[in-house]
Formats: sequence, structure tokens, C-alpha cells
Amino acid sequence: AAGGHPLEMGWWLGTSGNGKGCPSLLFVAGWVVARAGFRLIVHTPYFQNNDFLRNTVHRHEPPVTAQPIRILAEDEEVVVVDKPSSLPVHPCGRFRHNTVIFILGKEHGLRELHTLHRLDRMTSGVLMFAKTAAVSKRIDEQVRQRQVRAGTQVPQASHGCVAFPEHEVVCEEPILVVSYKVGVCRVDAKGKPCQTLFQRLSYNGSSSVVRCLPRTGRTHQIRVHLQFLGHPIVNDPIYNMEAWGPHRGKGGEIGKTDEELLRALVEEHRSKQSLEVLGIGEEDLNCGFYIHFVDLRLASPQELVPSS
Repeated sequence: AAGGHPLEMGWWLGTSGNGKGCPSLLFVAGWVVARAGFRLIVHTPYFQNNDFLRNTVHRHEPPVTAQPIRILAEDEEVVVVDKPSSLPVHPCGRFRHNTVIFILGKEHGLRELHTLHRLDRMTSGVLMFAKTAAVSKRIDEQVRQRQVRAGTQVPQASHGCVAFPEHEVVCEEPILVVSYKVGVCRVDAKGKPCQTLFQRLSYNGSSSVVRCLPRTGRTHQIRVHLQFLGHPIVNDPIYNMEAWGPHRGKGGEIGKTDEELLRALVEEHRSKQSLEVLGIGEEDLNCGFYIHFVDLRLASPQELVPSS
């Protein structure tokens, strides 16, 4: 292997919900590596310093609605659309083509749009995009100065058919992201500060319609705060599930570790054949673990560590 350099890779392996596990084999330039939880240096003549490495992956995106994206208003500065449920706003996770940004560019010729605000993938509603960076910067400043206010109305349910309070409710619980991959958050003192104002509009005896005014823009903020208050959104596929415990996460009482919570959510959706709601598929679970590279560098031959 004259002229070659060992390739050092650092990674971790963690078991997933099914706990079965796949053979811990990693193919590197013709070498088969079977290691976990520590660094391993593989000597190979195929990599040189400053080499460019490229990985090509064939993906199948999760299914989304066939409902079209309606353009509600458009001028030389902004475009306003009606986003259907199940579509993420921009590429993320397993979604690339099935996103609002990509579809607007492909089907309407609206390219290089700038997002002014976001809606959760499973949330439908009005979205506004800026057509230039200058317009985006101006509107962002207006938002920071509270000159622009975003709000939404949601149906919420609570156990025992308890109505949402008639008076205005302010929730300022900090929110922590449990998993970016699955897309799950919860209230936690270590989370980011946020504030949401709630006002009940109506009550039909089993559920309330509530106006929600988020003062900050944390991930799943409205949904997490309503869950914490004991009034999760009707049919919320994440925050109104049995996996959160008998009280569905009210008051932040879950009774599970983050890992146990994620496993319970995945298994609940797996039993209902609705894993796509979490943005994952069976292929993500079949191997029993996730591989995450934390380091990649070319080492000197003297650093070579035997694989046995």
C-alpha cells in the first residue's frame, strides 16, 4: 500500500426500539470493519490527503398529500400560499422533493424564495415567502419589532371533556428538542425560553377552538405548550398519544426517559402502520441501530491500530 494513508473513523452505535440489531459491519474501500463505540484506524491505499469523498444515497421519500398548494396572493415582493398538511416547508430529514419550497419552484417557477415563518409538517395554513433577501430582511425586522404578528386557531381536546379556560392563558415553559430525527420536543428547564398566548374562542362540549399567538418561534411550540396545559390538539399524531403516559404529558409528567419516550412513540405508530407521520420508515428501524460519524481524518501510518 505504498503512498497510502490509514483512514481513521470515529462513530457510535446505539440500539433502536426493536433491539434486534444488525451485524456491525462497515465497508471502507474494500475493507470490512466490525467495531463499535471507539475509534478504529483502517489502513488503505485508496485515500490520499486532500482527497474528495462523495457518498451517493438512493432515497424514497415518505408519501404526502396530493392536494395542490394554492397561491393566495402574490406581488413583486412576496407570495402567500395555503400549505396542505403533510408537506414540510423546506427540505429536511427524509424530505427533499416533497416540500413546499421545491414544489413552488418546480410547478410555479418561484425559485430562491426566502422563508419568513414556518409551519409544522402536519399543520396546514397560510405561509408567506419573500422573493428577495432585502424583502426578507425588512419583514424579519418588522417581526422582531412586533409590527407583524402571526397566529393560528386549533381545535384542542382534554380528558374528561374539560373546556379550555375562558380567560387568556400565557404559557412560558422552556422547550427542549428530544429528537431532531423523529421531530419530538418537550417542556424542560434546560430548553429554550418561549412564550405563547392562548384565548378560547368556542367550546362544543367535547373540544375547544383556541386562538394561539406564539411570541417566539420554537419547534412545535404551540403543540407542546397545549400538551403541557393538559389540552393537546385533537388528533395530534405526536403530542396526543398514549406514549406520553396516562395524562398525555400534562404538566410535563411523562414518567419515561427520552429514549423510552421515543421508543414508545415509534412502537405506537408502528402498530398503527403510521410511521410516516414521524418521518421515518421501516428501513430506518430494521437494522436496529443508527450509525453517526463523529470524525473522519487521514492518519499517519505510525498511528495504525490493528483491527483485531
